[in-house]
Amino acid sequence: MIISWDNLTSKGIINADHDYVLAWNELMANEYRLFYSSFNAPDTQICVTGIPRFDIYFQKLPENYSISEFRKRYRIGASDKVILFTTSAINHFPNQADIVEHLLEYVSQKQDITVIVRCHAGDHSMFYTKFLQEPDLRIWHPDNTHNSYNISKRIPGLETPLSLAEMLIYCDVCLNVASTIRLEAAVCNKPGISIAYDGNLKPELTHSVQRFYAYSHQVPLNDLGIDHMVFSKNELFSSLDEILYKSSLPAINYTEGIEKFTCHSGPFGVSTSMKYIDQWLN
Repeated sequence: MIISWDNLTSKGIINADHDYVLAWNELMANEYRLFYSSFNAPDTQICVTGIPRFDIYFQKLPENYSISEFRKRYRIGASDKVILFTTSAINHFPNQADIVEHLLEYVSQKQDITVIVRCHAGDHSMFYTKFLQEPDLRIWHPDNTHNSYNISKRIPGLETPLSLAEMLIYCDVCLNVASTIRLEAAVCNKPGISIAYDGNLKPELTHSVQRFYAYSHQVPLNDLGIDHMVFSKNELFSSLDEILYKSSLPAINYTEGIEKFTCHSGPFGVSTSMKYIDQWLN
């Protein structure tokens, strides 16, 4: 079971003979065929399941995840716009705290905006302690929640995907760094901004976050143009202005065109996966 869209393109060889391969979509299935054909392995049955963890976005959230509870939980004013920044693992983007500084600079020029920084499990909350007194900033980190983790802390409790769904559904814009969140924001029909610059640094392209958007799993999503890719602080500010304040712009359905990634337009990823697993076991 290929559990993430970048497992084939950035995680190295999966060294085993596979009877069944469960992939999110035909794009991933074709990547598997391309990358593993050189091993002359026996024919493998590749099953396209959709994205099981995306089922949550096609279902109604529990009552305690309503918009009023969301604003109460994160102390957000009733009229505030919400910027959600989902960080990456620290080895993916070491200086992403710079982006938080840029967001706070942007917010200081506006009124009634709350920024939520949702830290990746592989990010370190210590990098954000200097922002704790900022009145317009909220920081969420899995280490600071009461979710139940297993011993290795690699598998989150059910509250974690629920809290992400809540943030995506109720935010006004979502920022990410070459993450699956690009696709999740689109499924929630939210405008997205993809960070393609390195904060206050200007490294060579080979060491820049910009390079991550050239991975083959990212390129088809780039081609859809469903989000704003920004290459500087100024471009970030311009994109935020356009998304948050130009209400005269026509409404965009961000879910159009992403079916080739999600395969389903309903909560069918888990049931489809179970169907193929049952076939294999029987």
